[in-house]
Amino acid sequence: MLRPPRLLPRAAVLAAALSLLVPGFARAAASVSLQPAAGPAGSLVTLRGAGLPARRAATVRVGSRKVRVVADRRGRFVARVRIPQGAKGRPALITRAAGLRIANHFAVMGDTVDIGEVAGPGRVRLRWMPVRAQAGSPLALHGVGLPRHRRVLISLAGKRVAAVRSTRAGRFATVVTAPTTVGALVGVVRAGRLRLTFALNVLADGSAPSTRPPANPASGTGDPAKAPAPAPVAPAPDKPTDQFPIRAAFYYPWFPETWGSGSSKYTHYHPTAGYYSSDDTAVIARQLDELRYGRVDAAISSWWGQGHSTDRRLSTLLSVTHSTGSPIKWAIYYENEGWGNPSPAQLASDLAYVRDKYASDPSYLKVGGRFVVFAYGDAGDNCSMVDRWRQANAGINAYIVLKIFPGYTGCAAQPDAWHEYAPAVRETGPPGQSFAVSPGFWLASDSSPRLNRDPGCFRQAVRDMVASGAPWQLVTTFDEWGEGTSVEPASEWQTPSGYGAYLDALHDNGAGAAPGPPC
Repeated sequence: MLRPPRLLPRAAVLAAALSLLVPGFARAAASVSLQPAAGPAGSLVTLRGAGLPARRAATVRVGSRKVRVVADRRGRFVARVRIPQGAKGRPALITRAAGLRIANHFAVMGDTVDIGEVAGPGRVRLRWMPVRAQAGSPLALHGVGLPRHRRVLISLAGKRVAAVRSTRAGRFATVVTAPTTVGALVGVVRAGRLRLTFALNVLADGSAPSTRPPANPASGTGDPAKAPAPAPVAPAPDKPTDQFPIRAAFYYPWFPETWGSGSSKYTHYHPTAGYYSSDDTAVIARQLDELRYGRVDAAISSWWGQGHSTDRRLSTLLSVTHSTGSPIKWAIYYENEGWGNPSPAQLASDLAYVRDKYASDPSYLKVGGRFVVFAYGDAGDNCSMVDRWRQANAGINAYIVLKIFPGYTGCAAQPDAWHEYAPAVRETGPPGQSFAVSPGFWLASDSSPRLNRDPGCFRQAVRDMVASGAPWQLVTTFDEWGEGTSVEPASEWQTPSGYGAYLDALHDNGAGAAPGPPC
């Protein structure tokens, strides 16, 4: 049926006209935020663009390093770059897109500092601290380069929390109270046509870093470039990975091979990082940051045997883990068990290979000093599968976690632990052994999902997983894009944190979900 042409709202027509008549109008809403905006040289930082030209390429440059991204249909992008190791002072991170130039500045300091910055074209800049705030705690904001003597409106989570006036120099400083709503929130600072958006993660457990607000903030003369730095905040200590419970995510170093070719990619979704390569060390560094944000202790990497590309890439994963100082540990997911019945001799050969090549690596996952191996399975498995693994592991002493099958509890031989891999089920796992959660399941070749994505239901599943106390708490999966089970960021589930709804849920241990229909 033919539809009559849709009339644009009057405001949209006016905005379009102004963007043609007034060159700076379309740029007024463009901004790039930087988190953290201070810390040691070598820090991994996140930039989030907003209000840029839709679907246009942008480049972010810091020193000699350059990262290319593409803004989505709403003019947003997320990029992660590393501040050069030898950086000093306040190195600039320059974002360019379609004639726009936006400069953020990172303050090199000796310790991590919980502070964020959002910059617009020209010299417009807003800094806020802390980026992670406890509900009801003070939040300090400083702006420079704003229109002079202009009313500045500040909103958090859609509610106005303050109204101040910029000084003759176009500056303001104020302190507001973080809302009681827990989770990733959006804040907006407006002054005339200027609109700066920033992200705030509100915590309820009192674990947020405390930042003392600047003296006499109501004076409106604060300049974030000159203001005293907040007290250094050390990152929260990482839990020893070999102590239960262990949160582990299934990981797939299968790209670009499994993206397919041409314009049709083998997934229904659009990864924020694009259709990347698993050989790209910058991609791995970003994924390590995302895993840690999701409170994931270990990644279980798909492994198809000695000399396979997944074997070669495991070496790269361990190498990048070392170079970034990430606490993430790695184990293999032995895939061939799911596609046949490898002999005890073949299993022993592969276990010895993993032991000799990887097990001594400090970033390889161990439990009680024993290197961990997960194994996939198939519908025809029975107790003879357990017998094969027990025979193969004699004298090698790997920690073996097998996939369950009907009747697994009745086998005379038992592995160290059991797990289930069933991503079409939101929550699953053998009681007392492991607990697995899935964000959804939509096979690339299917016309509809077998398990719908629902961030609220996933938060509930994460809460259930944590409450279970299971020694193995599994995420199915981090990045299996072909089956549509990824929690890795995608444009379909973007959030202000930049990590996406599913990593946010893991980061919050499932807290903060709004009441809704039963899952």
